[in-house]
Amino acid sequence: MSHSYATKTYIVDTNSIPASFPTLEAFEDFKSSVGAIKHGEALCSVSGDTRGGWAIYATKALLEHGDFPAIAFLGDASSCQYSFEGEYGDITRITIVNPTQQAQVIADFERLISDLIKNPDVAYDIGDLNVYSDGDVEAALERDYVSSSPAFDKNVKGEDGESADYLFVFLRSILEVFKNAKSLGQSVVHVLYI
Repeated sequence: MSHSYATKTYIVDTNSIPASFPTLEAFEDFKSSVGAIKHGEALCSVSGDTRGGWAIYATKALLEHGDFPAIAFLGDASSCQYSFEGEYGDITRITIVNPTQQAQVIADFERLISDLIKNPDVAYDIGDLNVYSDGDVEAALERDYVSSSPAFDKNVKGEDGESADYLFVFLRSILEVFKNAKSLGQSVVHVLYI
């Protein structure tokens, strides 16, 4: 049985965030007491699940083809703010992006997608992670579809979170959460569960 990695990206009230999270329990208490902001039909949270961490590793490989420091936390453990090891060796990595940082996050996301549209071969050339067929990347980049749960969305092509369509719906959806947070003047929490 493959290990399933999960991410959760969601908007929270900036004023509710404590100065730090000394323990995972402190973060879990915060998460359960605050919850994600909801704003009409706007996408305010995204859950990502991917077998064996494929989408996380694919994102990391894509980010290595350029200079995207504001979104490095999506694939690089050293770029997250908090990292907690659980009782059974599981790891929770947390990054909180406040409103003043969001413009750069959005700019890096948009530049990454723009670069891939111009040069889709970068996505085809991600080493052992490559599971794409000809045309998969271009078709996935042409879409503008977003989803709160791409892994379980019947409108997302592929399975087990291992397709170009899944990867780019996942990334576009996280970008959409950041855009909505910026418009609301609120913060974004990104959590990676390994």
